[in-house]
Amino acid sequence: MSKFGLRLRELRKKAGLTQADLAGKFNISESSVGMYERGEREPSLELLNRFSEFFKVKVDYLTGRESSSIEDDKDFLEILNDPEVNVFFKDFASAPKERTKEMLKYWRYLKNEEKDRKPGDKQGE
Repeated sequence: MSKFGLRLRELRKKAGLTQADLAGKFNISESSVGMYERGEREPSLELLNRFSEFFKVKVDYLTGRESSSIEDDKDFLEILNDPEVNVFFKDFASAPKERTKEMLKYWRYLKNEEKDRKPGDKQGE
């Protein structure tokens, strides 16, 4: 399966759309969506741009040339601008090696706990 196909399927499912739903929004056949997702067919440049605008991601993200979406970038910038996060990073940067190991261990634990959360779920659920 192509990077584009994987990304298209991922974004479609994240948006809660079926292949038929996506096909209807772009006036293409459901089988075309399936072929795009399986890597059996490539979209035109125009359709690629429309997918990009619809899902609010860069074309480079859709085609696999870039690993983060625009939304990921926005989320990351929002996190970086959070004063509490900045305090954490300053604390982390100046902490002794043993403490940084513990901080990383806890961060990995939290990341693992949250990996199956869906958008809208409350933290810890």
